[in-house]
Amino acid sequence: MSATGLRFLTAAFVTAALLASAAISASADQPLQDPWVSDCVKDKKDIHHQKMTREDKLDAGTVTLFYSAHCRTNWIEVHSNYGVDNKDIGVQLYIGLADSPWTNDRADYRYGDSRLLNDFRSMMIPAPDHTCVKYSASVTKFIAYPEGDHWVSDVQELGGTPETEIC
Repeated sequence: MSATGLRFLTAAFVTAALLASAAISASADQPLQDPWVSDCVKDKKDIHHQKMTREDKLDAGTVTLFYSAHCRTNWIEVHSNYGVDNKDIGVQLYIGLADSPWTNDRADYRYGDSRLLNDFRSMMIPAPDHTCVKYSASVTKFIAYPEGDHWVSDVQELGGTPETEIC
């Protein structure tokens, strides 16, 4: 597949993700809701944050875990120096309850908009009272290069976090 074809597929995926996010209702008491479409951002509180780096210290940005007392939900937001206009960049966000399987484990969230330029966010997960949550995030770059008479693709991690549990 050519680099142009691969970029087209990446752009198509981004478009599908954005359309899917627009279809989500604003009700905060349902799981997997967008915090920026609901009223949950009004009282968001920074619970934990960390840098997304590689072993060679390359800085891909920061990830922040938020909590809304009004909505009783958690979500993570990633701010990356690699913005939404770079179609070769993917941002993977994972968040879930600490004592259960991942509840929000789709990769490549790209919900950037005018309020969150160069930012990406997960959907909210219900976290009543003092629920423990786990999260991780990473930024990757899609690379395609010619090898003989065909193209080879690879993914390079630009930075990430380990799985982190917060109570």
